[in-house]
Amino acid sequence: MAGQLLENIIHCICSELLLQTGRERDIGCLCYGHTHEPVAQLQSDGRWLINPGTAGGIGNRATYAVVQVEDGRLSVEIKEL
Repeated sequence: MAGQLLENIIHCICSELLLQTGRERDIGCLCYGHTHEPVAQLQSDGRWLINPGTAGGIGNRATYAVVQVEDGRLSVEIKEL
């Protein structure tokens, strides 16, 4: 996993811009929201891109993300409510 688990919070809904910021600041887990589209993608450079989706069920699917850290490794799973 690249960099630190948590560095800071920025307001960003563009995944490419978020990934660029993650590379610049060496952040290993990049979480975003607002789009309501669930995402759990491990990038080729070892960074996670995560969007939990929406607990409100916009578009027929209510989702959330489960993020676990064990032995310095992240695992991410999108689950439906």
